[in-house]
Amino acid sequence: MTFPGKRVISAGFLLLFIVFQAPCQNLEAEFYAGPTLSIPLGPVVDGDLPLFSLGGGMALRGDISPSSLPLFFLSPALDADYMPLNGAGSAMTMIAPGLSLGIRYEAAPRLVFKAFGGGGLYYGMSEPGNVSNPFIAGGGEIDLKLNPSLSLGLGGRYRLMTTPSGSLYEGISLNLGVGMDLRAKRKTRGMEVFPLLNPIFPLFFTYYDDNPAGTVTVRNGESLRYDNVTVSFHANQYMDGYKVSGTVKSLRPGEEISLPVYALFNDSIFRVTEGTKVAGDFLVTYEVLGKEFSQSFPVTVEINNRNAMTWDDDRKAASFVTAKDPAVLGFSKNTVSLIRSDYAPPISENFRTALALFQTMSVYGIGYAVDPATPFTAYSSDQRAVDFLQFPNQTLSYKAGDCDDISVLYAALLEAVGIPAAFITTPGHIFIAFDMGITPEQAERFFDLDRDVILHEDRIWMPVEITLVKSGFLDAWRRGAQEWNEAVRAEAQGIYPVQEAWRTYEPVGFVEAGMMGQYPAGEKITQSYNSEIGDIYDYINGPRIARIHAACKERGLSEVETLNRVAVYYAQMGMLDKAEGEFGKILRKERHVPSLVNLANIKYIREDYETALILYKEASALKPNNGKILFRTIDLLYNQSRYDEAESYLALLRQEDPELATTVLARYGGGTDATRASDGSVISLDDWEEDE
Repeated sequence: MTFPGKRVISAGFLLLFIVFQAPCQNLEAEFYAGPTLSIPLGPVVDGDLPLFSLGGGMALRGDISPSSLPLFFLSPALDADYMPLNGAGSAMTMIAPGLSLGIRYEAAPRLVFKAFGGGGLYYGMSEPGNVSNPFIAGGGEIDLKLNPSLSLGLGGRYRLMTTPSGSLYEGISLNLGVGMDLRAKRKTRGMEVFPLLNPIFPLFFTYYDDNPAGTVTVRNGESLRYDNVTVSFHANQYMDGYKVSGTVKSLRPGEEISLPVYALFNDSIFRVTEGTKVAGDFLVTYEVLGKEFSQSFPVTVEINNRNAMTWDDDRKAASFVTAKDPAVLGFSKNTVSLIRSDYAPPISENFRTALALFQTMSVYGIGYAVDPATPFTAYSSDQRAVDFLQFPNQTLSYKAGDCDDISVLYAALLEAVGIPAAFITTPGHIFIAFDMGITPEQAERFFDLDRDVILHEDRIWMPVEITLVKSGFLDAWRRGAQEWNEAVRAEAQGIYPVQEAWRTYEPVGFVEAGMMGQYPAGEKITQSYNSEIGDIYDYINGPRIARIHAACKERGLSEVETLNRVAVYYAQMGMLDKAEGEFGKILRKERHVPSLVNLANIKYIREDYETALILYKEASALKPNNGKILFRTIDLLYNQSRYDEAESYLALLRQEDPELATTVLARYGGGTDATRASDGSVISLDDWEEDE
């Protein structure tokens, strides 16, 4: 098949023109032009004479790459070659437009390897006549970037120009070309940065070190690839240096990437008492063809006041719980010192301390007052609304706060003395729970687990409606339990232990505050505490004692056995005076062994060891096979250096309980170097005798 050469040439130039003038921003295009050297390999005539000798010409080529597939390129080309005919004194001129598909590999910023293959139609013109047929070609090239717009290419390829009966030409072409990046000649926007910063909350200034303060989008508006792109952020006055947002290995022309913005603020940001705006900037460093560049892009940073917070994550309130604040530590530790006891506290140490702190807040004058500007009920339902929370020392200074403010204060006081606190959230409200420090089994002795307390992750928490600080602990506890149970039924409850929340939202070191009020007189605190704990005991004890009587009646226990169980309950609650009186009443009726032991335990706790020993010995005489009674008797005898008597009781213990006797020997080393081991804390909730 043949056709006029002008049409072939026109079609080839038209294809190149369309490719290189098309204004397509999603394509990368380079244009190459240069001389070629053609080395024929065939065909041969007259046995071994090649049809053609060395020739040469000019090659025009374009490489087009879509931005989405940068490794591949499409290459339209137009070759013009002058090929002398061996022994004929004439030559053939060949015009060959074609199209190839290739792949590239960038070994270095300036060095690119290419491989391609394709074909097209050639048109050969000579004195004997003209010919036109398909051809195939394939080869490779090495490009060296001289500058952003120019490159030098050295390549070679194999070409086979076919005829219906075989081939017209087969050979290798070497070419040296100069390339021009057409996009580099266009007007570009260079590096582009589009920041989207969130308002900064000083309260969480350490949080932003590992969590985003916004995002920044970086776009390559150049015609060349950017390598090792690093984006950093800085805010004037409040950051000591740039904080890296991220590093991108490469960014091709037209490509963009979004990165999280991190910031390491210094503590001066915590002096922001009113919302403000400061200047900042993004620093972008990158490489182009192995050369480093950097650009700075200004940005405005909005900073909220230091008391600002949003309720998109309820755990954020933990940042306000400044348990190490000197004002908080002084308030809480003074309170704890007033209600110390040598005996294990009623219910638990945590319960007793939490009760005392609550009552001290009430005596001190802390009151609940809704903030008209930022009421929690409204602001907690809008995750974008900026609320104003007080720090504990501010609430101690103002003596008033919203439910969130007083909750933060109570949580800080609890944590300051080692009692784990948790925020409880229900729709439109927040209050506090504290870890009771007892097991669920122990809690069942005093509470209805489904009504009175919260069982969360195998820990017993007591809810406290902090807004009732003026009404007393009992009312606050009962209301808190009611609100929790209502929220559970509505599946709208939340519990967030402060110490767990601190892992994400660290407490800040805020110590500035106004004038703190006078700490209450100790007698007022103890009076309030004793009055409230009496009411609590009445509330807890009534149903419990009724259940004890019912259970004893069902089991057919005697009146004395029933009274003993009631007295034991009082002892377990820490009501030692009442328990001692009840045991005394029983013993005036009969010498009931469990009551003797229990009364001896109370004397033991109060360090009246002489009376305790008399009672233990009497109980042991009435019931000589009770190992626990023998152990207590031996303990007191050893600690009074009455070794002979102790040895006689130890002989009885060896008969009744050899294992416990071994424990005694290990404890006292045979009796000659005994030390005072008697301690009221040895008596636990399980050390009271209930049955014969």
